[in-house]
Amino acid sequence: MYYKKILNIIFFLTVILNLQAQDFDLPLNYYKAEYYLSQNLHDSALLLINNCSDNYCIELKIDILISQSKYSEAINLSKQLNKTNPATANYKLAKIYAFLSFADESVEYLKKYFEFKDPLPYSKIIKENCFEQISKTSEWRNFWQNARYNNYYEKLFESEYLINTGKYDDAKNMLSENFGSYQYLKYYQLALIDYYKNDYSSSYKQINQTLSIKKNYIPALILKYKLEFQLNDFQNALRTKEQLLKIDKYNSIHLYDYAEINYKTKEYSKALNYINIFIDCFPQNENALFLKAEILATKEDFKNALIVLNELLNLNTSKTDYFNLRGNIYYSIKTWEFALKDFTMSLDIDPYDAEIWKKTGDCYFNMNFKEKACYAWKRAATLKSTDAGRMFYKECEGK
Repeated sequence: MYYKKILNIIFFLTVILNLQAQDFDLPLNYYKAEYYLSQNLHDSALLLINNCSDNYCIELKIDILISQSKYSEAINLSKQLNKTNPATANYKLAKIYAFLSFADESVEYLKKYFEFKDPLPYSKIIKENCFEQISKTSEWRNFWQNARYNNYYEKLFESEYLINTGKYDDAKNMLSENFGSYQYLKYYQLALIDYYKNDYSSSYKQINQTLSIKKNYIPALILKYKLEFQLNDFQNALRTKEQLLKIDKYNSIHLYDYAEINYKTKEYSKALNYINIFIDCFPQNENALFLKAEILATKEDFKNALIVLNELLNLNTSKTDYFNLRGNIYYSIKTWEFALKDFTMSLDIDPYDAEIWKKTGDCYFNMNFKEKACYAWKRAATLKSTDAGRMFYKECEGK
């Protein structure tokens, strides 16, 4: 009876969360399956997406079956996927047969994969551990003897490599020509270069060039969101993230970002709603738990904020942010002893935080430990805290 009651509660909560997420038709079971995979609970992940028949679910099922060495089932599913997404299906079949050390079959499916537009770069394909099994065979060598990419695409791979290795000027020189139908990729890479060089305004112009050619290019929209966030253009960032949640809904990071951007735009209830949905799928995600604690603290729901922070500190005691937020809550409700404990823990990790030294002094002062308060304020003042300097001068200097 007890277990039945618990199952009913879980079912009710899941229904509520699904209703709350309907604005974006979020694939919550897919997210939960991702979480189970991160915990190496492969069977639980499979159970969650078993009834899902869209391409993304099938692709994830194939990956799970490959990881479990269930190659026969993975082949059958890949052939099913071939009806709706032949490019991905052929690539997965190439991987499966490589795992089985069947070089001939693997290369045949790789050939079929390369008949489709925009295949993965060679540098990414050879990093797949499955292809190590066949990398010394004549079939593999013969396959790569022929040109597999057009000149523009190959040159863009080279410039991408230069960008990833920090050779921005060399990459920029390579991108000076016209790239035909790949112009959108050229502008995207130029935007990336400016982004990495912290020239956000220039990067934003380039990314808009990309999107004027290919409006739903997901990597460009992701960069656009990052730029808008960096430029404190939160309203446009909110709109960009809503677009991403609709066209790239299987990427769970968008759900977290959507909660965060709602927090930045002071839509606290909405932010809390969406971060709760995210945490329901990823219950041990520290970033999400910390964001939830921040939202609750901002709403002055200190009791629940403290519950979340206690959970966070059970997971990880190496982050000053966790101690500082909990300490600041205790500080704001004048629970000086608890605040002092958290600030002391924080200073053990980072002894150069002027604000925390200043608040440590305040705690000591309010607990009638004036000498210790003066010491903490003096430390804060040497770290350029003017408020601490004033307190030291008022309460300690010459007394």
